[in-house]
Amino acid sequence: MIKNDKINKEGILVLGGYDMNMIEAYKQFDEKFTGIFTIDKEWYKINCGVYSNNKPENSLNKSGKYSEEYIRARFIWSIIKVKKYPKENIFVEFNIPKGSEGSKSLDPDVVVFKDDSWINIYDNWDKTSALPEELRKLMLVAMEAKSNHKRVENALTKQLSDAMGSYIGEQIFGIYFDDLVDVILVKKEGTNSIKRYNPSKILDGETLIEKLNITNRDNIESIPSFEDYINNIIVKDNVSKLNFETNDGIDEDTFSNLLSFINRDIDRISLSRNEQDFIVEFLTLKVADEKEVKRGKKKYFDFYIEKHEKKEDGFGSQSFRKRIYDLYERAKKEYKTIFTHPAFWYTNKGADLIPSVANDEIFLIGIVELFQKKSILDTQNTNFNQIIFNNFGSSVEKAKEKQFFTPVPIVDSIIKMVNPQKNETICDPCSGICDFLAMAFRHVYKNELENLPSADMLYGFDIDQKIMKLAELNLVLNGDGNAEIKIMDSLSNKLLDDGTYNDVKFDVNNYYKDDWTHKNDKQRNVKQYNVIVTNPPFG
Repeated sequence: MIKNDKINKEGILVLGGYDMNMIEAYKQFDEKFTGIFTIDKEWYKINCGVYSNNKPENSLNKSGKYSEEYIRARFIWSIIKVKKYPKENIFVEFNIPKGSEGSKSLDPDVVVFKDDSWINIYDNWDKTSALPEELRKLMLVAMEAKSNHKRVENALTKQLSDAMGSYIGEQIFGIYFDDLVDVILVKKEGTNSIKRYNPSKILDGETLIEKLNITNRDNIESIPSFEDYINNIIVKDNVSKLNFETNDGIDEDTFSNLLSFINRDIDRISLSRNEQDFIVEFLTLKVADEKEVKRGKKKYFDFYIEKHEKKEDGFGSQSFRKRIYDLYERAKKEYKTIFTHPAFWYTNKGADLIPSVANDEIFLIGIVELFQKKSILDTQNTNFNQIIFNNFGSSVEKAKEKQFFTPVPIVDSIIKMVNPQKNETICDPCSGICDFLAMAFRHVYKNELENLPSADMLYGFDIDQKIMKLAELNLVLNGDGNAEIKIMDSLSNKLLDDGTYNDVKFDVNNYYKDDWTHKNDKQRNVKQYNVIVTNPPFG
């Protein structure tokens, strides 16, 4: 067996491992240790070289099958054997005091720390007191083992999730394993819920267990190495080097954080206009930024702010302002509708850039911080329209205006039945938040979203100005904000061929009903569409 350790460009020891994989290590362990009767902390020290707190446990359970302790020991021995993690950073049966006095402690089966400085902190820690903050910051991976894979739900959503919640920092990782060969890899960002490590494994769902998609497990050989996890954190910390490889798609946690930010800070900031206007504009700016990376115009995103670029008073530095100003100038060329009359802008004053309204810049920076490590174009979720309306639309206004929008599954089914094509213009004359148009866009370009198609074949009309702002946001989050959406009463007004509104009453006295051309002025002909898809507001 050949050892292949090396130092990478970040200065991190890459444990190249031996010419052995996890399955082979499992087999070797079974051949070597099947005869052992008990496993205790001395066994871990002698055979694995790791720290352990566990009490002596039998290797077989009452049914004669491998016990949880045996499964855990085999996993630890194997990941060390194949050099996945340095043994000096591993602690088995790590005790984490939980809550108030008398409450049950957390005992994650395994904790892997970022470096071996944890040992000195642990040795000097008064074990009757709370877990030291220094130790919580050093946690990198928490693991949970079970002897029976049928116990996965509680192990993931309670035990492993709670253990990972003890970490202080931006990102911690988790591994669940049991009597099956494959494992479940998860991660936790900040105070958000745990989610699958691999974004492709994440499912839409109402409950955490549905989102975790536990029946679609990860191959044991795909377990990231120690340096993979460390590099993941290093890359995410360097916000000037973020792109689609580093960022996950936006999710409900991102919107929850956005709402918390708005509810917490909106009154303090005192914006110059409704926050929805800014949210639509800033997230469209992010989409424009992501498109530039998708098209190969640059390697990294510009929608970010470094710590030193945020001043103590909450405003941005000149380097941040220059980057966002340039991004605005480029975005205006693609999203003319949204940026023709921007809600926010920078102007030159001598050598400096000055925000249109100072407090509005604070809100911009908050949005940048929330979304800079996420990507919009790579998201798999199509249900943001529900999140948008339910969270940004006033419940009082919904009831007063009788606004109850069509559920997404029904919208999706209708679009599939109508089956619009890419060469057809599609109109929803009572568009609301543009669910029909958003789903139509995804349907038409379902195999071409990577090519960043334009939504300029979509047309939507509604009389509610606030709702149309949510519609803009909905379309941006679903891939493009270039649809032609207008605030108008589509019963009495129509969009004309030249892109303007008709300013005379729309009835048979002024228009021929067979083709809706104007009786006296050809310049006032009504625009024609290939597909009309809508759910009229019967209220």
